[in-house]
Amino acid sequence: SEPAASALPLLAGPQEAPAAMTSATPMEAPSLRAPGDYVVFRFSGERDKHPLLLTERLVAQQEDVTVIDYTVDDGTTRKTMRARMVGPGTEQRIASAALMDGDLEGPVPAAAVDAFLAKTLPAIDANGGAERSERTSLRLGARTIDCTRTTYKVKVGKRDATMSVLASDAFAWGDVGGEIRSMDGTLLYKAELVAEGNTQVGAVAQKSP
Repeated sequence: SEPAASALPLLAGPQEAPAAMTSATPMEAPSLRAPGDYVVFRFSGERDKHPLLLTERLVAQQEDVTVIDYTVDDGTTRKTMRARMVGPGTEQRIASAALMDGDLEGPVPAAAVDAFLAKTLPAIDANGGAERSERTSLRLGARTIDCTRTTYKVKVGKRDATMSVLASDAFAWGDVGGEIRSMDGTLLYKAELVAEGNTQVGAVAQKSP
């Protein structure tokens, strides 16, 4: 089975990247989520004509089984993949996956989840390690999320760059956000949390302008 995608890193790199940034970060705080909860991330970068939106929605969570819908909207098409994870806590692994057509499931290999989400991840060719960490916060509607921002030296292609990653123990969906900039300040990649809520109760929080 494939590693769990129940909490996604927004920034993934080569093998020397910190554990929190690898492509199989498990969910750290399952008790913070309830069925119907969702988050929306916006991804943009130097080569992107239009921002890409990723919505993650918790469909079901019972004991050792977690089901999440991932919806990718690139401005032209909108597709949803459902992933079913099994196992205890942070040891969950993807057991099955399906492309959704309304409420109908079209089974696909579990490995298809990584390919489906590939557009949300930057191509980092080398990670030189962490340079510094600092406390900060992110305002999302009326909620303030206390975060740690960690900055790394990386290479994107032949270009030296810096990568910053926002993480929080109070956020159960993986990294909170981050960005990569070349040494001249050019934005190469940005991932930002723009909304969260619950489809069952209709609560929505959006990022302040």
